[in-house]
Amino acid sequence: MRVPSIRRSGRSAALLCAFLLVAACGTEFFPITVRVDPDIVHDIRGIGKVLRETTDEATWENTTEISIVLVVDIGRPGPEGAVGTASGLLRKRGWEASVDGHPHSMWMESRKWPDTEIMVSGVEFYTSPPGLDPDAEKALRSAEAQTGSAGIVMLKLRRTQW
Repeated sequence: MRVPSIRRSGRSAALLCAFLLVAACGTEFFPITVRVDPDIVHDIRGIGKVLRETTDEATWENTTEISIVLVVDIGRPGPEGAVGTASGLLRKRGWEASVDGHPHSMWMESRKWPDTEIMVSGVEFYTSPPGLDPDAEKALRSAEAQTGSAGIVMLKLRRTQW
């Protein structure tokens, strides 16, 4: 019968403790960047003509979240307005309303991509403070001027879990 070596089990215990210590530190020592899956962005682009695409970055506790912002012309909106028409097009792609701020905005989620949400908003959503960050506002105003369309919406896609 062989007796286990104390030195060997001591080394294993030390490695286990070191691993648990590092894991408990989370993003303190290991910053992470969270991005939206490119396949989701590709699919969402299909609801209309993408006039502008940009990113929005937020950082906290060594985590950087990079959201995708699309300015999309969905064409002539129906009687429910641009946000209602855009959300209808997204419903056809498997997205469901989670927060309904109709007629100005709507948050949507998908069972296919449970770690991502989309905020659909119309131009009128940004007419009151706090409004948009300067880059996004410039993109929205430029798209409005470029097309003259009443069917312009802004879609902000962000990861909710990682």
